Amino acid sequence: ATFKSFTIIARYFMDKGATVLRGHNVSPLHLACYIPSSASLVKDFFSLGSVSCCADSKYISGTPIQVAVLGNNEEALTSLLGFEGVEIDHTLLQYACSLPTLGRADIVNVIVDHIGAKAIMFPDQQGKTSLGLAVESNCPGNVKALLSKLSDFMPVMECRIFVQDILRAAETINIK
Repeated sequence: ATFKSFTIIARYFMDKGATVLRGHNVSPLHLACYIPSSASLVKDFFSLGSVSCCADSKYISGTPIQVAVLGNNEEALTSLLGFEGVEIDHTLLQYACSLPTLGRADIVNVIVDHIGAKAIMFPDQQGKTSLGLAVESNCPGNVKALLSKLSDFMPVMECRIFVQDILRAAETINIK
């Protein structure tokens, strides 16, 4: 009921031309990306043409896409990825895999389907891949999703990198 009330209120403010919730520096789009079952609201915000995507908020930090990942909002993420000009790369996958919350396998699948399985093996600034981050974050669902996506992709030559990454991550969290 709370989420339904939010969408009604958000639509009211949107109809009145609001783009930022005053005093909080957070856009209604950010909130819509966090709230489950709000994909139609996300589409409505984009249909307005000029959407405030402020990233500096007292309560929500990150881009709307990052907020959708954080909120585990697959519908909003899919909706955002469907808009022309919205681009993501392996860093969003690494962000999703580094979050210590269980249950983001659907989000991980959406991201990998959008950017390709090869991105799973791209290292971050510390040399960790998305798979290594998922293992470190102790998220078996994300690990399983990533391994599933890799099964048809990974060339034999990259197996060494893959195994080293898994062993390094396992040592970090004391898996034997």
